[in-house]
Amino acid sequence: MSKTNDIDNRVAFSQYTKEEHGRVLKNIVSSSTNTKIRKMSSISRIILFLCLPFCSGFAGLVCSFISSNDNGGDSVNFEKDFAMPFLLTLVIVFVIGIQSNAFSKAKASPLISWPKVKRKKKVIRKVVVIDDNGDEIDQEDDRIFNEEDKAALKDWKKKQT
Repeated sequence: MSKTNDIDNRVAFSQYTKEEHGRVLKNIVSSSTNTKIRKMSSISRIILFLCLPFCSGFAGLVCSFISSNDNGGDSVNFEKDFAMPFLLTLVIVFVIGIQSNAFSKAKASPLISWPKVKRKKKVIRKVVVIDDNGDEIDQEDDRIFNEEDKAALKDWKKKQT
């Protein structure tokens, strides 16, 4: 009796795993074919474009205040200590937003698309002349050829082209 229960359990489990595997594959296929552009919510835009630059500007202001208290002579400058970190962070957020198409793509595209360089292959075509001994003879070597050989070589070249 325990063997039949064990077999029934195995069959039921294998059917369940097949069904679950099918569901997982359907989810993967449907998510990969989904071409909807994901948009950021308004809360995430506020956090990204306002809170993050304000936090970096405030951190710069706090660091300047702490260092001015330690040194005693330096004063806190709002433009240098708050505005510069704020603006730099805001510029970085805008650049990343432009590259990722308003944060809708996981992979950022470059700002400037550089032209692709096409490599040219240099092809050298030459006629190799081999003498009776199997040695290669340079065509420029006029001492080896007599006039008949030169004429035969020219005729052969004409036939090749």
